[in-house]
Amino acid sequence: MAKRFYTRIPVHLEGEIIAHGARCKAFITNISEYGLYARVPLAERERHNNLASCINVKLQLPNDESVDLDCTKRWAFQTSPGSLIENVGIEIIDPPQQYKEFCWALMILRDAL
Repeated sequence: MAKRFYTRIPVHLEGEIIAHGARCKAFITNISEYGLYARVPLAERERHNNLASCINVKLQLPNDESVDLDCTKRWAFQTSPGSLIENVGIEIIDPPQQYKEFCWALMILRDAL
């Protein structure tokens, strides 16, 4: 298996995926400086079955601030045909400084433990 270029950091964050005016609730389970791994519940996935490849992700940070990220959906899959969750890999295009600082702080905290 190929090694990842950016280190993934496990998190439990809520977010929202926005594409063509449609909004889907998403649960972010890991992040990196240029990527996110999100899980979208069945009810959300059915309402917006075909998310576009160019999306916006609004991420709620633990300090109650939110950050908007311009992104590209890289891949998506269900673990099984009857799965209640869709897993989505998201690439962040030109992440804002606020998001980068959040990632760096998490990496420093993780390394200190």
